[in-house]
Amino acid sequence: MTKPHTPNVALASCVELGKFGREWGIRGQIIGYFHNPDSPIRDRLSVLYTPQNEPDSLQAFVLESPAKPHGNQVLFKIKGVDTPEAAKAWRGKAFYCKASELPELEPDNFYWMDILGSDVWDETGSHWGVADHFEGSATYRYLVILAPSGQEVLYPAQPETVLAFERDKRRLTVRHIGGLREKEAAVP
Repeated sequence: MTKPHTPNVALASCVELGKFGREWGIRGQIIGYFHNPDSPIRDRLSVLYTPQNEPDSLQAFVLESPAKPHGNQVLFKIKGVDTPEAAKAWRGKAFYCKASELPELEPDNFYWMDILGSDVWDETGSHWGVADHFEGSATYRYLVILAPSGQEVLYPAQPETVLAFERDKRRLTVRHIGGLREKEAAVP
């Protein structure tokens, strides 16, 4: 790996944007996959943060040039990663930006990370639990809801299933999908 240009930053102050795929070309470029391919930050990145050896911290790495969209992928060239062999070491690693670098959104919009820790209710008024974390892939992501029973419920985290987020109340309203809560209730 290359030497970072800045000290480590706390993982808690950063947001995962995507994952590195395979190396590409002979100059050490790396294919990246954003969780949100339309992310407005993609064209503004000059530094990426990625986990290295210390838990709960990330190291910063400078991009030699802006990320280049290539279909549904992005091509990164990280300063100091100059061979396919060096690029291969990045395969599968997540890449992040500082939360403070994210663009501001319109008042009614939110980032997925904003809903974590919120109470989850469905449109019928049933309380599902607390939004705990995400699982899945960039293509299909699940919100893991920690139910009052202690069970985890996987809920499809898609724009069409989330009806409303009240930031001030920390309340997320989701579409009722039959069978999800019934499975959770049936588990002893």
